[in-house]
Amino acid sequence: MNKHLLSFLLVSFSVAALLIVAPSCKKDSSWDIRTGKASDFTKTSVVLEGIFNGEGDYASAKHGIVVQGRLSDGDPGGTNWFYTDKKGTFTVTVEGLMAGEGYGWYAFAEIDHAVVIDDIKYFGAPTDKGLSLIENAVDLGTSVLWAPYNLGASTPDGYGSYFAWGEVAEKDDYTEFNYQTFAVFALDARTDAAACNLGGPWRMPTYEEFDELRTKCTVRSWQQYNGVYGLKIFGVGEGEGNWIFLPAAGKKYPEPNGLMGDGSECEYSSSSLKEGETTNPVWGLLYRDLPSQRILTLGLYNRIWGLPIRPVMDK
Repeated sequence: MNKHLLSFLLVSFSVAALLIVAPSCKKDSSWDIRTGKASDFTKTSVVLEGIFNGEGDYASAKHGIVVQGRLSDGDPGGTNWFYTDKKGTFTVTVEGLMAGEGYGWYAFAEIDHAVVIDDIKYFGAPTDKGLSLIENAVDLGTSVLWAPYNLGASTPDGYGSYFAWGEVAEKDDYTEFNYQTFAVFALDARTDAAACNLGGPWRMPTYEEFDELRTKCTVRSWQQYNGVYGLKIFGVGEGEGNWIFLPAAGKKYPEPNGLMGDGSECEYSSSSLKEGETTNPVWGLLYRDLPSQRILTLGLYNRIWGLPIRPVMDK
């Protein structure tokens, strides 16, 4: 099993155990406890955000962030509590991240000694590759920053790796018999290939982010880059002058078809599924350069097929 995925699964079991023993407390409408976002990653640290507002009669209340996972100077059991006095939106800086480790985290409040928590989120400690991509992220004037090359590649013209939707490792063959995530319908850092393999802020783009790339970036050209055919997309606004190259890596069908469309089709997986669709539910960016069809659009793909991924991170 992928070591990142195994680490995340262990985190999930630890969180479940904590919830079983935690005192029960009905969340009153006057209490607002929310898990925010993870940001400002370094190799060993991260800033985690929460929101806490409360009104009513109580003898005591504490709040902060719980991080489940191994920290270099953390709790030996992997349950790390970070308290803060700031109400409203607050942040805590967590030090001691371990390379390759996965972490679960959530905002909490102790109200008269009962624990109330919000939804659990996940992140991975940034890998060296993930950190180098942060330094070289490309601003195209859209709502997110784009990686300069595909997941699994090391240059803009590299095809990189191919991933079935919800899986975090490349395979020799892509079939319904070896597909592992039919029961997954929303990705997090345990099942998002970019988040799991790069860690930190990286993830797969959403339908909306691909659509923004398609409609907002007005200058597009099909060309060769270092001898590789692909789509060059130029930024606008604050991203004017910047560009990314999406190599025509095609996609991988089950054998005996294997790799198809390389050299003529850009097909990139998003994290989004089309609700109600069962045959081809995965949204992806599609560009075909064929004599009969030259179009940049959003298409639907079977979740068992292997598609390349272009990671993004929030600004």
